[in-house]
Amino acid sequence: MRICFLVDSFYPPTTGGELFNYKLIKELSEKGNYITVITRKTRPCNLDIELFHLRNRFSKNEFFEIKKIIKSSDVLHEDHIVTSNFPFYLLDKIMSMIPIPIVTTVHSIRFLEYRTSSFTKSKIFEKIEKKSLEKSQIIITCNMYTKKVLADYLGLEKSKIKIIPPEIDIEKFHPPDFKNYDPANMRILTVAYIHPIKGIEYLLFSIKILKSKIPGIKLYLVGSLDKNKKYAKQMKRLANKLDISRNVEFLGNVDRNSICKLYRQVDIFVLPSLHEQHGLAIMEAMASGLPVVASNVGGIPTLINDGINGFLVPPRDPYAIADRIYYLTVNPAIIKDFGDQGRKIIIHQISSDLSSEFINIYTQAVTDH
Repeated sequence: MRICFLVDSFYPPTTGGELFNYKLIKELSEKGNYITVITRKTRPCNLDIELFHLRNRFSKNEFFEIKKIIKSSDVLHEDHIVTSNFPFYLLDKIMSMIPIPIVTTVHSIRFLEYRTSSFTKSKIFEKIEKKSLEKSQIIITCNMYTKKVLADYLGLEKSKIKIIPPEIDIEKFHPPDFKNYDPANMRILTVAYIHPIKGIEYLLFSIKILKSKIPGIKLYLVGSLDKNKKYAKQMKRLANKLDISRNVEFLGNVDRNSICKLYRQVDIFVLPSLHEQHGLAIMEAMASGLPVVASNVGGIPTLINDGINGFLVPPRDPYAIADRIYYLTVNPAIIKDFGDQGRKIIIHQISSDLSSEFINIYTQAVTDH
């Protein structure tokens, strides 16, 4: 099958959505499908695929080349987040000129994210996202929360929305054979790009609260510092202001092997997001046998059963975050129990063959078109 992918950023993958796309494209290519990836940001990779690197201002020749690529494909797989990035809006115009089946993966819902900061932007993106998704034969999302949002807020047909959770490599993400818990030196991990939507300042305030009770507490922040450089600088200054700079490490982007090791080395995973559609990092933490403390927002409750494999806390509440971290610190048996339960949940969710699921979806999209 000839499949054209339209993604904002492809290689190297740094977010949950990008990792999902990369894994799927790799599997499809290895099974003999002809894959073309149109992308705005990428580096060369060793996959047997065609890469079309899109510039923000592209020529008339490139316009016709893209049109030719899409027209020669059996199906177009669009990553939904691209609708907010020029020149992908223009590519939407190209696609409207070509009768091709479209499958769209929704990794994040922008209009809900903007509700935390700008009502005007939220309403604008609500209209853009609705218009973009209406043209798709099939929409793929990661959980029931997102399916409900797409149906209830955007009025999309439930019958064309399918749920496929991200896959986690449980051989790669696994608990250590043995872990020694030290209540005076608890190690906390957050994997998220440094951006206001991730609520990093509330986590920093919680570390300040905990420092008097857990003098050696250490927070490792893994994730891009470039998504919002101004905010990243503000968070570093805040850590200094709160006198916790020695307790916090901003590690930036870290390669996947190092992240796997970090999951095994720390004691608790925390994600204080203001909005989170799903949370691939939470799944990785669960597979690695970690208890999770996370905001009770978005799709996070579809992963965390409060009091079973972690704790849900109100967003923007550093005292609640600190309270749950401290509770786990003084109850190491619960850390182990939550971690075991979380890994069982991930193992239960695993799909045996992601690429085959998508081939069936592409075939259905072609039939329905």
